[in-house]
Amino acid sequence: MKYEEDMEVLKDSLELAREEGDRTAEAVALCGIGQIYLKEKVWDAAEEYLLEAEPILRETDDGSTLAAVLIELGGLDQRQDRLESAAARYTEAKGIYQSRSDNPGRVKSLDRLAQVQVAAGDTRSALSGYEEALTVCREHDDEIGSIYFLEQIIPLKRLEGPTKDLEARYRDLITLAEGQKDRERMALHLVGLAELYRLREEPKEAIPYLVMAHDIYSGLRRTKEAALIRQELARLGGPTRAEDLTGESG
Repeated sequence: MKYEEDMEVLKDSLELAREEGDRTAEAVALCGIGQIYLKEKVWDAAEEYLLEAEPILRETDDGSTLAAVLIELGGLDQRQDRLESAAARYTEAKGIYQSRSDNPGRVKSLDRLAQVQVAAGDTRSALSGYEEALTVCREHDDEIGSIYFLEQIIPLKRLEGPTKDLEARYRDLITLAEGQKDRERMALHLVGLAELYRLREEPKEAIPYLVMAHDIYSGLRRTKEAALIRQELARLGGPTRAEDLTGESG
């Protein structure tokens, strides 16, 4: 085991804590052992120690460690498709983080909970959770987090059809990607926005976004993607000649 020395120290600490009746130290040692087993991917042992720590943390902890343990136990539930149990743990963790104004923890638990809801087929609840997480990220100017959650929201929104709200989400995402100078992500979602207009049977509205995506892909030397866009432009009656496409004009 990679962490054998650390494990020995923690097990000695656990034994001493139990001899002295120090419940706080016992919980710390149990959590530490569980974390090592998680790192080693020994899932059953990790779950055993974290489950043992959980009731002690409910007695002794101020909530922060308990919430983190609930997240880890929820992950172990997910691995075994115990979705209801995972959702319950993530929901409790979310409540703890929210009560402590721990926004990163709240966002993490919302993300995990929404993943479980998607797996369970409850896309409405998942969408609500992702929206809440996006709101938290926006309130704290977290552009990376906002990009991540928009990319979770958009596929779920697409299930509702090419709505105005979906269009707004694409535009937000493209703007954020531009701010991060992530040209590949910009191109990907420009194509998505163009597809939305195509589904609305508004091909003329789609063409400018395909041209912009083509320009980006050409600049990135992504010839396969650029060629596919030229094919779509030809189908929609848009420009396909080199001189008419900025990315190929040089």
